[in-house]
Amino acid sequence: MLALTYLLFAVTFAALLFFVCRWAWRLGRARKGSKTRAALLCLLGFLVVSLPIFWNWIPTAIVFRHSCDKDAGFVALSSPEEWVAANRGRLVGLTRADLNKVSDSAQLDAATSRYKFFDGLLMRQHQSTKEHLFGIDLWRNEVQILDAHTGKQLARSIDYTLGSWQDVRIWLTRRSCFEPADSLLRSQEAFLEEMKRNIK
Repeated sequence: MLALTYLLFAVTFAALLFFVCRWAWRLGRARKGSKTRAALLCLLGFLVVSLPIFWNWIPTAIVFRHSCDKDAGFVALSSPEEWVAANRGRLVGLTRADLNKVSDSAQLDAATSRYKFFDGLLMRQHQSTKEHLFGIDLWRNEVQILDAHTGKQLARSIDYTLGSWQDVRIWLTRRSCFEPADSLLRSQEAFLEEMKRNIK
């Protein structure tokens, strides 16, 4: 159904663009008008049809890319080896525990939630903030891995999402700053796997 909606939009837009540009060309060539005049009127017709739909495409793409370049990515603030070495006393018997079991999620505020895992020794905190710009939402998504006892941040990943997947304006949507979109999650999991290896 969604694909049919996109197809209908594309056909309608192309037809409207064709008829407006053809009308503008004929108007420009009327009364022995030059081809330059006709081309300028065609360009004006193209802009009149396109700008109401695509006016925010370039601005949002620029802001999204700037946001990604600013702070998106995965950063390990403490190596797994350092954390394990500093917490040897708390890790006794942990090799027999289910390290993947998670606690219930706690909602700290409207934008932030967290849960414990690693037998309660670590926390994963999610924070999503929204900025409305050029008629579309830009989401900043930050995931932190914290020491549950001290609250110290061990690693964090930041990514951005532009728009909504329910929006038919697919040219305005971005799922992630990275390809593939789950690369930050893979980096987090690799960090935790390294921590498990050091415990064992």
